[in-house]
Amino acid sequence: MQPIWKSAALLLLVTALAEVPAADAQENGWTWSDAAELSFVFTGGNSSVNTLGLKNTLTGTGGNSKFVLELGGVRTESAVKTRVANGTPTNFTITETSESQLTAESFFARGRYDLLFSEKGYWFTGAKWNRNTFSGISSRVTFVSGLGGQLADTDQFRLGTDLGVTYTFQDNVAIGPADRFGGLQFTYDLMKTVTSNSIFESKLILDENLQDTEDLRGDWTNALTVAMSSRLALKTGLQFLFDNQPSFVDIPLIEAGGDMGNTVPAVLNKIDSVFTIALVVNF
Repeated sequence: MQPIWKSAALLLLVTALAEVPAADAQENGWTWSDAAELSFVFTGGNSSVNTLGLKNTLTGTGGNSKFVLELGGVRTESAVKTRVANGTPTNFTITETSESQLTAESFFARGRYDLLFSEKGYWFTGAKWNRNTFSGISSRVTFVSGLGGQLADTDQFRLGTDLGVTYTFQDNVAIGPADRFGGLQFTYDLMKTVTSNSIFESKLILDENLQDTEDLRGDWTNALTVAMSSRLALKTGLQFLFDNQPSFVDIPLIEAGGDMGNTVPAVLNKIDSVFTIALVVNF
């Protein structure tokens, strides 16, 4: 089973668990909500590309506590077609072959628990995991805990910032041993109501490696969500991922005589961008 289908099955399971009856929610003092996002792009004909994106956000609130669990992934496959003609310039036949290649794949899971200790101040703890082999990351797990504050919290505008201490376990695709390091994490989370049926959201997460301060990473996501009904919405998002010390991937080495038996490490780009248009189903 392909990893994307495992993620899809897990997403559906979380969505099903999120359907908590109102009576149960009142009994345990928690209110639960769930939002599932699905994006799919397919092109056919002379070229074939298909992209599937899934994301699920489960949110629970009760008293002074808040819990958020997010799961998601993106997978893109492209069919590379090769055409060869056999015969003479005036009499030939064309043979076409097609080979499917994985061109992009990333998965993530993150959970966070917030506890208010004053009108605006809160303590939080959480963990996140992500895998993006095309960015050189086989697995990265980060634990975080810290303090934050709600600078504004209304139905029209919300802004919160926090600072936490982190510890990260990272396994790379190519060269280098597995990394283990402590760090600091700064986050801002903004929501602004644009119209009666649309909201703008922006979130920035900066992670600093305290063992190597040149290793600064950032995740900046902006999204506009337009509600089409009480259950359905259309969400357009743009995400920038920054890594000041990007990872490596192995690339083939062409030696004298055309031999390609060896590989060499090549550094990746510092910035990745992801543009998405997704259908959001609210439960």
